[in-house]
Order: sequence, then C-alpha cells, then structure tokens
Amino acid sequence: MQPLDFTKAKILLFLYCIFAPILGVLIRNSRWGQRLVFLAFCFCAVSGFLQAQEWGLTIHPILYRGTARGFHFYWAEVAAVALIVAQMAGNWRNFRFFPPGFWLYALYCAASCISIMNAPKPLYGYLAAFKAIKIIIAFVAAYNFVRSEEDLRFALVSLAFVILWELIAVL
Repeated sequence: MQPLDFTKAKILLFLYCIFAPILGVLIRNSRWGQRLVFLAFCFCAVSGFLQAQEWGLTIHPILYRGTARGFHFYWAEVAAVALIVAQMAGNWRNFRFFPPGFWLYALYCAASCISIMNAPKPLYGYLAAFKAIKIIIAFVAAYNFVRSEEDLRFALVSLAFVILWELIAVL
C-alpha cells in the first residue's frame, strides 16, 4: 500500500466509522436533518458542483478501461451510512436490514463473482464486485428512509432537483 493510499484509508476510516455514525445519532430524531442528509446522498451520488464527477477517494487506483478503476469509496455512501444509523437509532423496530429484493440482488452478486476464478486478472473482478456489493448500502438506506408518502414525495423532488442541477452543469 502506497503512503497516499494509507492516508486515504485513514480519512475513509474516520468518515465511515466515526463521522457517519455520529451524524446518524445526531439526526435520529430530526426528520428535517434526515431529509437534508438524503438530499446530500442523492446529490453526491449523481452530480458535481459545476461538472459531472465521482465524489470520493480511490484506494489502489489502476489504469483500466472498465467501470471500476480502483477501490473507490463515494461520499454518498457516507451519507447512506449516516441515514442507516439514524434509522436504526431512531426507529429500530421498523428498520429492515433486508429490504424486499435484497436477496435477489445478493444472489446476482454471488453468481457474478463465480467468474472471478477464471479471470486473467482477478483484481479487476474484485473491483467490480466490491462496487456492486456497496450498492446494498445505498439500497438499505433509501428503503428505510421512505416511511410515508411525504418522504416519497421528498425523495422524488430531491432526485428531480439533482437531475435539474446536472442539466445546468452539463449545459
């Protein structure tokens, strides 16, 4: 591991294991705070400020023309972890670790990983598998965020705002 990757790993460890849980505990009883974090989750997952970009840090970057170019950690995942902690701390009885459709996606990921054994460079397969498995975090966070019709409306308005912002950034 290179020194720069070690520094990135320390930053990511802080964000995922300290910052996100503390933020989740702080917003556990504030629906407005959870909505703000959900908006940040949507914005960081799709957009940049004035250009489209992937927000996050990459450990072990490689020059590869596929979709995964290293072990990439997105800022949206930090917001997703904060939302999960907020839902677990604030409304434990209604929290679902395994939303509908989870098992189907997990089965798809497991079946996809079978091909890694025969890959000429297994690292490329691990990069893609790592990226696909982290989608589960976003799925669990978004599923548990939507509790009512008002939450669904806010989620749709948030996504529309992000798409409109992306249009402005592209133009």
